[in-house]
Amino acid sequence: MNDENRIARAALTRMFTPGDDVARKLVARHGAHPAYRMALRARPLFPFWDVTADELSKGLDRWAPAPRDLDTDTIEAELETIERLGGGFLVPGDEHWPEGLDDLPNPPTGSGTSGTSPRESRPRSAQRH
Repeated sequence: MNDENRIARAALTRMFTPGDDVARKLVARHGAHPAYRMALRARPLFPFWDVTADELSKGLDRWAPAPRDLDTDTIEAELETIERLGGGFLVPGDEHWPEGLDDLPNPPTGSGTSGTSPRESRPRSAQRH
């Protein structure tokens, strides 16, 4: 069904704005789930070497207005609803992920899809991170 990475990436697409370089660095360097926890202001378990304290502070301020109903249970329920309605949510590494997106300067964290089968599914909107 939905794993921790997919849930975190779905939440991040609602928190981060496209092209947010700090968000991209956090996800690229540490993974979606640690970046998600950091965006929720959970204390990191390790330093973020490629993001300065000032960059991180400004990023946290940018992400603060994001909806606070981004707990994993809520996001997982939303993903299940999307699937039940015939859509999906792709993340890098998925079989149908458009690999060209990975070549973008700020590749998307994930992308919602529409369609009733993987062959018919096409990315609807990609949040770039």
